[in-house]
Amino acid sequence: VGVCLGCIQSVELLCFLNWAFCVLSPERHSLYYIYSALNKDVSLPGIYEFTALGLLDDREIDYYNSKEQKKIPKQNWMMEKMREDYWEKGTQSRKIKAFLSSISDLHVLQWRHGCEIDESNGTVKFLRGISEYSYDGSDFLSFDFENMRWIAPVPAAEPSKRKWNKTIGFRFLLVNIHTCKHTVSDWLTAQRGSEVNNS
Repeated sequence: VGVCLGCIQSVELLCFLNWAFCVLSPERHSLYYIYSALNKDVSLPGIYEFTALGLLDDREIDYYNSKEQKKIPKQNWMMEKMREDYWEKGTQSRKIKAFLSSISDLHVLQWRHGCEIDESNGTVKFLRGISEYSYDGSDFLSFDFENMRWIAPVPAAEPSKRKWNKTIGFRFLLVNIHTCKHTVSDWLTAQRGSEVNNS
């Protein structure tokens, strides 16, 4: 799948995610969203039935959990640059994703999606898109953007892979990746502007 292994360190999110991120050069940048769903409350501090975490260059930029039910900016420049309706729409989007996570026994479903870009030579170049799922801590499904197909590393994912290769719109994935590329570039510009104003 080409995913670095490890776990995310975050104050609000206990290390039950099985993803980590590759260190990028100064010209390479990434934007990832990670969603984790537990179908039952486990009554542990900091562990929620649903969490969503946005990371720009491995720095937390926004956060949502099913207890507070509000998408929260984690960087000053996000609070300064993003309009209020961005946070309201983000909260509604997270609530929908949380609602869709219901399953019977205690399980953990994780989804990571995003992209990596290169900004060397003054141009924005798309490097790769990511859309991958893990189930109970193991890789389950991932999208191979080079060959435009879903990959199932475990037999249990084969039925989903076959169905998704027929029904999940590749065009939809490509539009999301194209949007991701421009979002990374725009947010980096906003972040740099905020850092210059605050220094």
